[in-house]
Amino acid sequence: MRFLRRTRATSGVNPLAHLSDDELVAEHCKSGANSHFLSEMIRRLMRSNERLSAWLLVFTVAIFLLTAVLVWVSLKPSPTNALGTPWVLWVSWVFPDAPSHLATGTITVGGFTTKDECERARADRSQQQTKQGSVYCLPATIDPREPKGR
Repeated sequence: MRFLRRTRATSGVNPLAHLSDDELVAEHCKSGANSHFLSEMIRRLMRSNERLSAWLLVFTVAIFLLTAVLVWVSLKPSPTNALGTPWVLWVSWVFPDAPSHLATGTITVGGFTTKDECERARADRSQQQTKQGSVYCLPATIDPREPKGR
């Protein structure tokens, strides 16, 4: 039997390829420390590690690309900035005699693409507004209302 294995080994075919991992370990335990079975176990382990390393590389590259795309999407300018910052017309009021939760407030009245449009609407609205409140234009990125508490 060993003679057949040696002749196959010299012809370039792995004589231990037909053994399962469990059979390989069992044969190694029977034959001693320096055996071909040990070499075959190490070869199989190395091949397994090569495959795992390849998959690890693939997943690392995929995670890198996904991260790059997410960063790019979050940092690219929004379409509103490309067209010009939109402007918002705000109205605030103060009623000293009203209950505390209704005494003051700020709401949006409209949105405009240019500051000039917003200022014209503010001038029209200011003529209608009473002395107890104010009308003003702010860029859409600014919210004059108080921060909401938890």
